[in-house]
Amino acid sequence: MSETLASIYSLRQRMANLWIRFCRDSDVIAVASLFGLTLITRLPFSGAILYHWDSINFALALEHFDVASGQPHIPGYLLYVLLGRGVNIIFQDAQHTFVTVSAIGSALAVTMLYFLGKRIYDQRTGVYAALFLAFSPLYWFYGCVALPHSLDAFIVIFLVYLMVLILQGRQELAIPAAIALGIAGGFRPQTEVFLLPLVIYAGTKLERRIQVQASTALVLTNLAWLIPLLWMSGGITSYLSVMRDYTIAFNQTTSVFMGGGIWGVQRNLLKIGMYTLYAWGAAILLAMAAIVKLLRKPQEWAKEAWRDFRWKVYTLWILPPLVYYLLVHMGQQGLVFVYLPALLLLSAAGLNYLPSQRWVSKQGITAGVIMANAAIFLFVPTFPLGGNGFKLTTLDTLKRHEESYLTKIEEIHERFPPEQTVILSAEWRFMEYYLPEFPRIPYEIGSRWEVNEGQPELSSDVWFSGAEMGLAPSKDGKFTLILFEKELKGFVNNPDLLQVTRLDNSDMLYNLTFDARQQIHLSPHGLTIEERY
Repeated sequence: MSETLASIYSLRQRMANLWIRFCRDSDVIAVASLFGLTLITRLPFSGAILYHWDSINFALALEHFDVASGQPHIPGYLLYVLLGRGVNIIFQDAQHTFVTVSAIGSALAVTMLYFLGKRIYDQRTGVYAALFLAFSPLYWFYGCVALPHSLDAFIVIFLVYLMVLILQGRQELAIPAAIALGIAGGFRPQTEVFLLPLVIYAGTKLERRIQVQASTALVLTNLAWLIPLLWMSGGITSYLSVMRDYTIAFNQTTSVFMGGGIWGVQRNLLKIGMYTLYAWGAAILLAMAAIVKLLRKPQEWAKEAWRDFRWKVYTLWILPPLVYYLLVHMGQQGLVFVYLPALLLLSAAGLNYLPSQRWVSKQGITAGVIMANAAIFLFVPTFPLGGNGFKLTTLDTLKRHEESYLTKIEEIHERFPPEQTVILSAEWRFMEYYLPEFPRIPYEIGSRWEVNEGQPELSSDVWFSGAEMGLAPSKDGKFTLILFEKELKGFVNNPDLLQVTRLDNSDMLYNLTFDARQQIHLSPHGLTIEERY
């Protein structure tokens, strides 16, 4: 009996030692902790309402792919949509589908940044960088919404990791890396373009034969998704026509190559600065402290940096998207995730340049950064200074959005018959998705930081009568026009006709009534209910 017990004890010890060695060697504990931590800080905050116009585009693409109709918008994101369709088999709901993809993409990105940091620095730096990404206020926010940028960050980090391995001599990874780069283009073509300079630099370290093989693999992988994309878009001519119109609409006032001029550069620079600083969060202080110390001996640091391949990787990683965003167009905040992981790696590495202090450790500083960023996301209101001025995307933003749309949609369903009602909306894509039974009239308003900020985008006058919109009058011969966004009431030229409904969330829903003898007149100067002639 004693021999049997001894054997069991010995086996248990050997298994325990193997498990400890496995956890240490394969980073299982670090990976599982980072992945799980990221996931559980995202999923609980996902709501029931899609957050962004682009989210609606992707949701509609689950049902029917058509870039000409903005389902989704150019350049198409074919593999992202197909991934969504696969996940949607489980959820049967676009919001839950794409938020799940965002949450898992966030967890994968955080884990992958750990591996990249460990590869080019050490394990501790990898952990710090991964935690900075997990608790970046902006990255946390995008991990809770139905947009592709969190997943895109994972793809970028994974590709940079492969490039680093190739630069360190792993030539056998060239073809897998080329295939991965081509797949990245299918998810988001801009990402593939932004990473090309780094890819070319890594490619110069390859043998000629491997360069040819990898280039061939890259072309074939791109064709594997590009040909179906063009076919589903009605052919290359139709696709290029849609892309041209889309490019003109978004870049004409911001691109220096399309007449945006100084105003465009200033606008782009402002958005880049704001979004980058918010995404970087408190971790920027570590990078600044490291820079101050390095600049005390600039010549020595410059010589060291010139010999260090990591600085070449950082430059080729960060600079291409920054140049494009500055000179062409800077869109929504999540676009900074293409280079944000590099900045957070620099912050994590910056901890090594801080002077040693007895009263604080690197772990303590890291914990302070994490708590500061978490506090911003969890507790700071959308408008921290009050009013509708300075805005942050925080948990409060998600709650406000959810509450506003759900309350209005419920009120419209309960009080207004669709056969007698038309909805005027600046965010009319939401009406198309959540209130499809109601006729709708788009009246888009220039977004913040745009040259036509706060102004109607309508360029000519249009008229609508109840009959022309297919409406049937109520018993008293009336039709109802709902202003979905309260900001639209400022464009009504008949303010005496406005009726207001106070909602449960203290918001207000405005509407006007008109009869068969009247019509809706929309112009660049506002909305008027007038007599028909």
